[in-house]
Amino acid sequence: DWKGPIKSMDDMYMAVHMPKYVGTSSDTEIHKKGSKYWDSNKGMDTNKDDKVTKSEAAAGASKWYKTNQ
Repeated sequence: DWKGPIKSMDDMYMAVHMPKYVGTSSDTEIHKKGSKYWDSNKGMDTNKDDKVTKSEAAAGASKWYKTNQ
């Protein structure tokens, strides 16, 4: 759970999928190679640096929002 307002699309995505990351910076690492959830989330690692950041995870939702607002 989090406290405080949702200030970005990244936070909105995290509120649904990983609430503990709401309010953290967009470059917060949420998955890294070798972690429990890496295999199912490595496709979000767009820059291929072996970690998924909050902004990479939320990129699809952010793109949809910008296109459809």
